[in-house]
Amino acid sequence: MAMLNAEQFLKENYDFIKNNSFEGCCPSELAWLPEKSEIWTMYGSGMHCPWKLCWKRRKSWRQCAVLHHSRKVKFAVFSSDGMHIVSASRDNTAQIWNTATGECEAELKGHSGSVSSAVFSPDGMHIVSASADHTARIWNTTTGECKAELKGHSDWVISAVFSPDGMHIVSASCDNTV
Repeated sequence: MAMLNAEQFLKENYDFIKNNSFEGCCPSELAWLPEKSEIWTMYGSGMHCPWKLCWKRRKSWRQCAVLHHSRKVKFAVFSSDGMHIVSASRDNTAQIWNTATGECEAELKGHSGSVSSAVFSPDGMHIVSASADHTARIWNTTTGECKAELKGHSDWVISAVFSPDGMHIVSASCDNTV
């Protein structure tokens, strides 16, 4: 079922992914798949990649590193340059991980409820996190310092993301507002 869903997703979104990928590969998501995977075999063989990011594509899946929180991890995403991951957890924190070393570089503490999502700004200088404490917070990725607490929702904030120019944030909440 997962293979069918992935295949259907690629068929329906190929042009968008190809034209809007962050890493510069067409489509960038295929560049990170192992060469022996079914999706790579079907869609990746004709992919043109102008940048060097695709050169170390793995031959098969393998575990690289295990990144731990003290409670369930709800969300994780790469930075646009692929050098970091931010993860969001039920332990009320988000954490910034170095993808080369697997080390936690910063623990973003301050939420009083489960953190449901955390994403990097387009320039990688900030993270916005969303939480069950009805807030979103903006964090400095270098210092781990909370720069702003965004209040206004009356229920769990499920997600928050930056606009493409990094100048605005949109949040979605269980209070039926955006």
